[in-house]
Amino acid sequence: MVDNSTNNYRARSRMLDVIRKSAPVTRPALAKETRLTSAAVGLHVASLLDEGLIEEVGYGESIGGRMPVKIDIARKSNCTLGVALHDGELLGNVADFGDHSLFMRRERMRPRDTRQQILDSLDQIVEQALGLIAKHQLRQRHCVVAISGHLDAQTGRIIDSVHFPKLNNFDVREHLLKQFNLQCEAVYVTHAVFCGVLEGDMRNEHVGLISWNTGVGWTQARGENLQFTNANPGVRRISHLKIRPDGGRACHCGRSGCLESELGGLAILQRLAETGEAKYAHLDLPGLAALAQAADPTVVEMLSGCARELGQHLAPAVFLSGAKYLRIETCLGLDHAVLVRNLKQGLAQCMHADQIDALDIAVVPDADAALLKGVCRLARGIFFDGGMIRRLREEM
Repeated sequence: MVDNSTNNYRARSRMLDVIRKSAPVTRPALAKETRLTSAAVGLHVASLLDEGLIEEVGYGESIGGRMPVKIDIARKSNCTLGVALHDGELLGNVADFGDHSLFMRRERMRPRDTRQQILDSLDQIVEQALGLIAKHQLRQRHCVVAISGHLDAQTGRIIDSVHFPKLNNFDVREHLLKQFNLQCEAVYVTHAVFCGVLEGDMRNEHVGLISWNTGVGWTQARGENLQFTNANPGVRRISHLKIRPDGGRACHCGRSGCLESELGGLAILQRLAETGEAKYAHLDLPGLAALAQAADPTVVEMLSGCARELGQHLAPAVFLSGAKYLRIETCLGLDHAVLVRNLKQGLAQCMHADQIDALDIAVVPDADAALLKGVCRLARGIFFDGGMIRRLREEM
């Protein structure tokens, strides 16, 4: 069991962070990096070995008949289970502690699917994932379900699901506990995006994150603290910022002219269908991405225009955030250089040129992979550091 006393709690977290970052590490090196005594390191290592979180590995050549031993994360035996309900899809992933994906499944849901059909698909994904875990005799440490929408901070019950409104007032944690005796945490997708997209030294910077997929999402992070910038404090999704005062397209939030309903992926599909061309009549997001990559002139022109307009509407949030980096995760398929160029043009309409130049705009090409990696990192982090979810909720 995890020792919850403050000193041991922090020491364990520091040790596990060092082991994850440094690959196999010796005990003296571990003591030096964590600033713990050799005796304290020995006690914690013994505890972590018993829990199966770390393992001793042979390293180097034998010296005097004895193989030098280093400590590494127990990559083969431990795994995390992540599920995401996002952009009209159910995504399931099992990953080891080295961020290697052992299982991945994607299930596209239709708007007419009932709540029971959605839950049946969810159960099938979880059942397959648990079957793989049992087959390979893995130790499943924790499970996280990431959802686009608002959750009750205490219970995890879905209050307002963006893409699965039929799951409103549904408790996904209670469902998985009853169906599979599976303990899990329910979190916002933005948490998973944050964990999956931020890498390296960016954790120490002020970063803005844009999710441009079926809808439009925005969040920002200062170091490891999540923050939200929105024109309306009562709505944490900038996607439902009203940008068309004269009406505009209807949005599922009950209003019209929202950023998501005008510039989200589904709105772009609708615009293409309205052109009357047969090849756009029954287009889906993968098809849209394929046409963009194939440089279809109509698609490229529309996505470029939407990127410029997106930058224009996000400029106030970027300016107020003081972000040094701006990262985008998208599945729309537009060439990254074209996307960044048009996004900068939109930002430049509301920001000074030197501010735009100071932003290091990067694109995450595989949005689903980044999301699933983030979900599993969250699951792993919750097991290592049980206070993560509590702190994230307090920050919101």
